[in-house]
Amino acid sequence: MIERAMRLDPASNHQYLHFLGMAYLLAGKYETAAALLRQRILLVPETDFSRAALASALGHLGEVGEARRIWRELEEINPNYSFSEHYGRLPFKREEDVRRIAEGIAKAGLPTSRPTSFPKSTA
Repeated sequence: MIERAMRLDPASNHQYLHFLGMAYLLAGKYETAAALLRQRILLVPETDFSRAALASALGHLGEVGEARRIWRELEEINPNYSFSEHYGRLPFKREEDVRRIAEGIAKAGLPTSRPTSFPKSTA
């Protein structure tokens, strides 16, 4: 259905690339997911969401160095990014889908939860 939507509405391909990449990631087709998510990042360079998904796919593929490089880019774009907070807000129907994404990130040695020792703001 996503591929059909891409043909019918090519102006929105950048969004569909993310959704299609996520679908392949959740289906365990990590190489295809990574290729699609890389295309999405080329079209939307400031995306943190697609970078988190790409880091997961790369973690599943054992491409730890590349996953960490992508995560550093994500942190430059959004220094306050938190996987658990971000994905906790999304309407996933199946907990195992979020777990699969988190597992890929963890395989790359990247954080799936925000550190608990942030300095308190006095403002």
